Amino acid sequence: MNNLVIIQNNATLTSSEIIAEGVGNQHKNVIELVRKYQADLEEFGMVAFETRARLQGQHGGGDTEYALLNEQQATLLLTYMQNTSIVREFKKALVKAFYNLVADRKRMAELTKYEVQIEAGNARIQVSRDKALASQLKLQALKDKLVRDKTVLESKTAKLLSQGALVKGDMAAS
Repeated sequence: MNNLVIIQNNATLTSSEIIAEGVGNQHKNVIELVRKYQADLEEFGMVAFETRARLQGQHGGGDTEYALLNEQQATLLLTYMQNTSIVREFKKALVKAFYNLVADRKRMAELTKYEVQIEAGNARIQVSRDKALASQLKLQALKDKLVRDKTVLESKTAKLLSQGALVKGDMAAS
């Protein structure tokens, strides 16, 4: 039997239909038990009754009413049933299903938390890379300016030296 437990509106639930199938009882008997002990069950939250169209090929007419029960309600309802071997086996399976689904949700929440932390870390790394690239570009611009300034200075020095040689030559000629 798959999907003993579902998540609906952020609540972890099972249905009277799933319980009936799991314990090998007719659904009408399980829904009667829910109605009989509704006050007890509602000590653990409101019992949600829903209806759906009867599936094709099912006996009877009209819609099917079923109850959605949280973990505590389902556990309590199962304690009101005879402790046959099939009921005991289903109780264990249902408890495991509730536990596993809650544990899976916690793991997913933790993964999501870690994914957010990883994304934040990646964003910080990207900012650092951008700053490093900006610094490299500034450094390259400074290097280029130094090369240009050196070229200008060398040109001016050569010009001054040639003018100085002319001045020395003029003085020597006089």
